[in-house]
Amino acid sequence: MDLNPDEVRIKQEMADSCEQVYGILDGTKWHRSALLAFVQVEDLAGIVTDSSAPAAEVAEWREAGVDVVTVDPGPPEAPPFRPRDLRRAVRNDVLGS
Repeated sequence: MDLNPDEVRIKQEMADSCEQVYGILDGTKWHRSALLAFVQVEDLAGIVTDSSAPAAEVAEWREAGVDVVTVDPGPPEAPPFRPRDLRRAVRNDVLGS
């Protein structure tokens, strides 16, 4: 679901071109609503969510025949620190000219 009609139209076009459509929502999205739906519930092939999704609602979707995949994202990890070399590359053969 979305609030922006232009985004809904684009998402509908994308979903129409897909063989399967999965809803991807974390636990914070389960109790939110919006004005416009871009995919009908019966058109969902499944839902991918995290372990904070409400268990009762996940069970209801599964009972309705929707494949619900629950993942545990694990602890947040900082990306590896890789300093960037901002120096300009210098060609040695040009320096002596």
